[in-house]
Amino acid sequence: MVVANRDRGDLDLDAMAETPFGGPWFTAGRDSRIDEGATVGVSDGDECVEPTSIGCRARIRRGAVIYCGVIVGDGFSCGARGVSRSPCMRVVAVFAMRNERPYLANCLDHLIANGLDYFVLDNESDDGSLELLREPRFAEHLVGRGSRPFTGVFDWLDVLGKLEATIADIDADWIVLHAPDEVMHSYTPGETLGDAIARIDAAGFDAIDFDEFVFLPVDHDYVPDQPGPQPLHWYYFFEPSRPRLMRARRRSLNVTWLPSGGHRLHGHAFKLAPETLALRHYMVRNQAHARAKYAGRRFPEAELAKGWHRQRAGQPADRFTFPPTTALSYLADPADRNLSRANPRSLNYWQW
Repeated sequence: MVVANRDRGDLDLDAMAETPFGGPWFTAGRDSRIDEGATVGVSDGDECVEPTSIGCRARIRRGAVIYCGVIVGDGFSCGARGVSRSPCMRVVAVFAMRNERPYLANCLDHLIANGLDYFVLDNESDDGSLELLREPRFAEHLVGRGSRPFTGVFDWLDVLGKLEATIADIDADWIVLHAPDEVMHSYTPGETLGDAIARIDAAGFDAIDFDEFVFLPVDHDYVPDQPGPQPLHWYYFFEPSRPRLMRARRRSLNVTWLPSGGHRLHGHAFKLAPETLALRHYMVRNQAHARAKYAGRRFPEAELAKGWHRQRAGQPADRFTFPPTTALSYLADPADRNLSRANPRSLNYWQW
């Protein structure tokens, strides 16, 4: 038996398929890919299934075992058991965190289920977040991890700059700027985020804007490690301007989020899709968290001078008391994607 541990290796499965079954084994390394047009078989246990023709460069999950052109186990989504992903594209979410353990498993589970991998920039978390990232089910989708010291100040410009600096080295077709307390999805029932981005990419667009829906835990606390949608029903549509959240874009674009603080893209010309996708923002987990999260947060003077964080900086804790439900929209089924955009808010709830 021959085992080849290849990092970022190209596995020529057409050549391998010419070998009669019974030849060597190959173990895919990190970010291994198969060639366009390759014909491979998918194995379910010991039984070989009919070969599948691949129409584009399809990613093999790390650790997949390939047996003479046969992918054994759940290493590949096309016909095999395991995570569903678009075979034609790789989408990677990038985000920063500082002690986000209550959100983190939900965030990562959603990204994986929607066909995305992720890069994480950690700010000296000490709440178990790093240990969670090391769990096998999450580690295999982690394309990289950076770190920066926590200074006690929410220096978003520095954080965002470090995230952008990693993008050129990430093997991806599209990049999504994400956050642990967010869930992004298509409005189309059953369509994954990865498939929505692939569809918009195929239509020739370079970037995607998102609609932000802020869900408040007025009737139920946010649930860590929740299987499925959060059981929160009350929300508001936050849209102070449009377009505002260009958070998904082709990796190859010569653009930056820095001038807008992660909202709009700046740089060379690009085609923004007319279709928007949804972003559910679970900014606080309960009333106590709402009063503590922003009231004690410190921001750099340079960012305050730019006009950033002005809605949050210097607010007293009681200002973050939740509004009455009569001021919010109601979603009967948390899994429903029919979110109302009828009454956009230009301010967040503590400024109403």
